[in-house]
Amino acid sequence: MNNKMLFNEIACSCHILSLAVIYEHKPYSASLFYVYSAQTQCLVVASSHSTRHVQAALRNPCVSGTIAPLVKDVQQIKGIQFIGKWYKATKQQEKLYTDKFPYSVSYMPHIWSIELQEAKVTHNAFLGLGNKIIIYFNDCSHHFK
Repeated sequence: MNNKMLFNEIACSCHILSLAVIYEHKPYSASLFYVYSAQTQCLVVASSHSTRHVQAALRNPCVSGTIAPLVKDVQQIKGIQFIGKWYKATKQQEKLYTDKFPYSVSYMPHIWSIELQEAKVTHNAFLGLGNKIIIYFNDCSHHFK
């Protein structure tokens, strides 16, 4: 399994991410339902324009976050830490989100896209305990340390 396939396996198997932003010079986080678009290498989320995290992302579109399923066995730990850019979702991405979460249509959410730039992937069952891989999307200039 190559690195992007490993990323896709984790990203497609989860549905909640933790988003991190800077709001008024302070860190702020939010949990969001998401769908992963492998075609555009974006995480698609829904949230009201008036929320603190959306306001922060609109001011500074460089965001970060994590994706991880709940597990009890350390050998089964897997997850993603990511850096990306916040954008208004395309019509195709909006459809992808509402197809995955059809109940969301009733509250007419704003749909947003996080264009992935970089990800650090943990998958203890596949990579071994504590090993990580780093994936760069779209020639990102940021680097994990």
